[in-house]
Amino acid sequence: MAGSDELTVQERCFSALLRWQDESVGDSITSEEYAEAVRVTKCDSSVPLNPANWAKFPHNKHGLKMHVRSGVSPEVRKELWLDLLGVIEDDLVLFAKAYREPSQDDIPEQVKDTFGWPYDTSTIPSLCNKPGFKAGYDRVLQALALDHHHVTVSPIVPVLVQLALHFVDEWECFALVSKLLRKTGWLDRNHRESRASTATLKWICATKLDLRELSAIKPVTMTLDGLLGRMLEDWCVWPFCGQPFWIAVRVMDMFLVEGPKFLYKLAFSAMRLFVATHKETILDDITKGTMLKFIKEMPVVQKSEWFRAAFSKKLPKNTLLKRWGLELNNMEQSRDDPQVEAYVQKVTPDTTSEILSTDAMWNTLWEWLPLWVTSEHPECLFRASRDGYNLRTLYRYCEHVQPIILVVRTTNDEVFGAFISSELVGRHGARFFGNGESFIFSLKPVNDCYRWSRETDLILRGTDHELAVGSGGGAYGLFLDGDLDRGSTATCTAFLNPPLTGGAHDFKCAAIEVYACT
Repeated sequence: MAGSDELTVQERCFSALLRWQDESVGDSITSEEYAEAVRVTKCDSSVPLNPANWAKFPHNKHGLKMHVRSGVSPEVRKELWLDLLGVIEDDLVLFAKAYREPSQDDIPEQVKDTFGWPYDTSTIPSLCNKPGFKAGYDRVLQALALDHHHVTVSPIVPVLVQLALHFVDEWECFALVSKLLRKTGWLDRNHRESRASTATLKWICATKLDLRELSAIKPVTMTLDGLLGRMLEDWCVWPFCGQPFWIAVRVMDMFLVEGPKFLYKLAFSAMRLFVATHKETILDDITKGTMLKFIKEMPVVQKSEWFRAAFSKKLPKNTLLKRWGLELNNMEQSRDDPQVEAYVQKVTPDTTSEILSTDAMWNTLWEWLPLWVTSEHPECLFRASRDGYNLRTLYRYCEHVQPIILVVRTTNDEVFGAFISSELVGRHGARFFGNGESFIFSLKPVNDCYRWSRETDLILRGTDHELAVGSGGGAYGLFLDGDLDRGSTATCTAFLNPPLTGGAHDFKCAAIEVYACT
């Protein structure tokens, strides 16, 4: 237990971080207060991210992580957030287009339906307590609802909008949250993904918590699985809702750097603290809000312990994404939401394509895509005849984009390819990566798609010399060599597909294209 002097210092530092003026959080914190706050809340000896080291530091997530864990100076937070998600000035056009949609009368109901969040025009949101924030918050949520009509449940979105508007302009906030919604596995976008995320956290708790301690505190009328299900139902908003402003901002900093892994680590650490706090007590009842209430009422010192535990927890990102994909594919897609039933994928064909030569090909391919893929205008990122027949060049143009569609035409005029839902930058040597939303398909001579079988997690593998989509059973579903000249296709365990050529295993490439569909 920390001494009373330490508690006094922490409370003084945290109260300083909670004060702000009209322009930004940093304006109301003196340099001495900020330095003291960083000293108390940092979790290692790294230098906090400040204007000096931001200007000279290479902007990559791996290098930034240790700096951000130690704190982020308010002067660089806006630049950090926008840089991490690649927000550019062209995104202003997208915001203007979404905001200028003609049908505005039903926006409040549409926002509520889209994000599963109460929309009350008479109430200022909990984190938007600066003058003028309410109007900007409304405008951004309206634009997001119009631009992401595929989203049916995402209660964390309004929270992120509220936080972001303290540091960025409205159009930048729209672009930032839009890009998060398009990143696979980062934000839940429907009931199916929400259940998959909760199931992933249940798996973490079941494998890493002492289940004997958890069983000892559960109500006698409840099973262990039922206990976890009830407690974790609203887990994604634990780090944000009802927290002091500085905690929510700090979570946002780390979330943008580390991805959803950090939210899982925070949620698991909260569960561990809850079990430790109640280990001598049999609980009378567990409700959906039990954990949220526990986190809100944590004393300051325990919140600091919570963060330190989350920072020290090791949860491999690829393992989490694979597990999330497994849980996602173990569930049938929910069609009980009217918005989902009414939503039909649309596409404007790229008439310059050397492979997808007919509208029917484009429409068929788009019907196979997940509901969260909403782009109607695919962008050709790579075309071998234009950019060169070289796999490393393909990576350079495409590796930071997700999702992408890879299409191949052979010298025998066969057409097939893969939908890749993970960034290719995730490749590391001969290791497999990716999640179960990826699939392979054939458009000619066979017209079919082959989704993840759930029998293996050998989804993707990429090196400078080869790219493979699907493996298992001693074969690749789709394989390309480093010169993008030759490849092979065979039945693999990951997708249980026949050869995509309709017969032969080996093929010679006549054309290769990669499209962004975000």
